Amino acid sequence: MPFCENLRGAMYVGTSTALDIDADAESSFINFTRALSEYNCDIMYSPVRNCFDCLAGYQEWVCQIKFQECSSKVVDPEAPAPFNSIIRPCVDVCWNTRQSCPTFLGFECPIPNTPALLETYGACSAATRTVSVSIGVLAIGAALLSALFA
Repeated sequence: MPFCENLRGAMYVGTSTALDIDADAESSFINFTRALSEYNCDIMYSPVRNCFDCLAGYQEWVCQIKFQECSSKVVDPEAPAPFNSIIRPCVDVCWNTRQSCPTFLGFECPIPNTPALLETYGACSAATRTVSVSIGVLAIGAALLSALFA
């Protein structure tokens, strides 16, 4: 998968192909990059984050949301198979993206202890908190930002 290449483990893709989901994730990323291009990335919106941090966070988030990792064990005994073995992404991935992006984008995460949070995100652990970013994909985002500002 060219866009979500840093995913690890078996992924649940449902009735779609992995390439279709990857293309959908990349399309979401391109649209997000266009929205981000409305902001002048030369101006700092945070003392510690910049537009490339935002793009990296969004890539990690969109790939983890689109591709749900599978476990060989039952993760959620209340859910029917095969959904009972899906490991939902850690909410920290969402919060990292929210904190990395300018507020005008309106990127939000579910409120803690709400059904939206519990349905979309799973428990966080050291393994689910790792953030890996593809330099090639960031280059795509940087090229899009440069082209849109030119």
